[in-house]
Amino acid sequence: MIGFVGLRPPSQDPGTVVQLAELPGIPAANYSGILVRCDSDDKVHDALRWCSAVRKCRPNFAFGLVCKADDCVRALGEFPERVTPVLSPMELEGDRVPTDVLAGIRRESIEGRIMDELILEADGHILEEPQLLRVLVAHGVRGHRLGRVANSMKLSIETVRRRLKRAGFSAGRLLTRVRLRAYDLSLEQGGSPSVALEACGWFDQEARRKCVRRLRREQFATNS
Repeated sequence: MIGFVGLRPPSQDPGTVVQLAELPGIPAANYSGILVRCDSDDKVHDALRWCSAVRKCRPNFAFGLVCKADDCVRALGEFPERVTPVLSPMELEGDRVPTDVLAGIRRESIEGRIMDELILEADGHILEEPQLLRVLVAHGVRGHRLGRVANSMKLSIETVRRRLKRAGFSAGRLLTRVRLRAYDLSLEQGGSPSVALEACGWFDQEARRKCVRRLRREQFATNS
């Protein structure tokens, strides 16, 4: 899930963004990325310090800024880490973030990596249900159940299952796969194992291992 601070998502976004009044507590485990609006150079500096603190345990956490050039040029020039996107308030649609900007920060996140992998695996079939898959991945990385996906899309659970099956996926199995892959990607990117567990909605390693065993049993049953 992507967090927007002081911003609203595109009007057509069905539930892959959470609006926040302020930056969340570190390590921002509930979010795959943050886009924050800063209206002064002091707030830009505060946001960059926050980003640096998060990236100590989540090195590739997606982070972007909306601010005036005069407020951020110097701070960004001195900041050694990647910040993208960076856009002017004039590029907003009212106070809404344009669709392409949301897509950009999502690509920088673990959610984007997982979507890319699913697209390759599905050999194009996933393109029949791109928005549904984006919503599923946004919830799946946090360990949410299928009901959360269905509610975000304003669909019944059975409709979600049917549409995913048409695209070549088992809904429950895909949610588990997304969750496990999010954990692995976090470690591959240098993240802390304890924070990766928290970000994926587990309390300990044994809970994660149960998911691994369950997925293997389901895959074995399918292939038998």
